[in-house]
Amino acid sequence: MGSALNYQDTYNSLRRFRGNVRFIDITVSYLNQYEQWMINVNHRTKTTVGIKLRALRAVFNEAIENGIIKREKCYPFGLRRYQIPASRNIKKALELGDVQKMYEDEPEFQQDKKAKDYWFFCYFGNGMNPKDLAYLKYKNIDGEYLTFIRAKTERATRTDPKLITAYINEDMQKIIERWGNKDKSPANYIFPILDLNADPMQQYNRVKSFAKFY
Repeated sequence: MGSALNYQDTYNSLRRFRGNVRFIDITVSYLNQYEQWMINVNHRTKTTVGIKLRALRAVFNEAIENGIIKREKCYPFGLRRYQIPASRNIKKALELGDVQKMYEDEPEFQQDKKAKDYWFFCYFGNGMNPKDLAYLKYKNIDGEYLTFIRAKTERATRTDPKLITAYINEDMQKIIERWGNKDKSPANYIFPILDLNADPMQQYNRVKSFAKFY
């Protein structure tokens, strides 16, 4: 769902820039001008430009694969052509002393307690992200262990998915007891974040809302 929304957003952005153009009109010059328009007029970062133009490049590749266009005639990406800006993902880690301060802190308000608990559940669960937590089901619990596939890589590694295993320590067990769904059927979600009857768009919005709260 996130990818679909990114493609739609990219399409809307390109239409605002020069209207609905043909493949052949998207040249190296067009892309350089689009990058400058995004940065200087719309005050976007090169990272944002990269996200949008990777989606456009994927559409070009799909069109080539389906025989709609020929690579040698109008493919603007690659070496000595237009190079999509690369983003750097700088990892930032908390010092263990800071984690300890958070662990020992006693929030005054119920919502803050819940957010803290969810954060530590992810921390103890081998650094799972909010989406991973939201999609956890009781069937992911195998005795004293929690096993799951990261939502971020599930589709990309479908043929050989990497299974994440985390020991359910005492803190995690208490968090499940405190905030988890009381119906512990294997197919039910562990936490009341998603609804089994929700459609993909509703699930996407709920995960985003949960991550913002968290």
